[in-house]
Amino acid sequence: ENTRSPPGVLSSSRSNVILISVASVAASHSFIMLVNVSFMISLGVSSATQTLVGRAIGAREPELVVLALKNGMRVALTVSVALAIALTAVPELLMRIFTNDPGVLSLGVSVLRLGAMFQLLDAAHIVAIGALRGAGDTRWPFLWQTALAWGVFVPLAWLFGVRMGHGLDGAYVGGVIYVALL
Repeated sequence: ENTRSPPGVLSSSRSNVILISVASVAASHSFIMLVNVSFMISLGVSSATQTLVGRAIGAREPELVVLALKNGMRVALTVSVALAIALTAVPELLMRIFTNDPGVLSLGVSVLRLGAMFQLLDAAHIVAIGALRGAGDTRWPFLWQTALAWGVFVPLAWLFGVRMGHGLDGAYVGGVIYVALL
């Protein structure tokens, strides 16, 4: 491993290509598996919110649209807050579910702290998208998600992670900014 490379990144001297290290991939995968707990619950709540919003609009009861969104947000954010507390309070314990490798643990603990913020913002986004779908609005959410993913997330992940040398943490900072804007 080249010692001048950012944490979690390998640099190939032969072709000037930057490769993500095995430890970064493992830490990222562990992070995603842990955050999926919140994501799956938010996805289910989003689906329920979508159904309730569509039903309230069909019944011409706008106050129930607002109630469905508020309740959906409340449930998803409650689960997300609980997971955020766990991700920040005991990140190493959670990472040890997947590995005992010191390099992966070090990268993973750092990423889990960013993941706490990411999954809180993502839960709100997921439920809001469900409410918009229930209201029949699918075009604008699609366009915004696509524009922000390619125009913000990918460039910022590259800028912070590779160009500025912050490795995996930098890439996930780009993800947090993306989901905050979303």
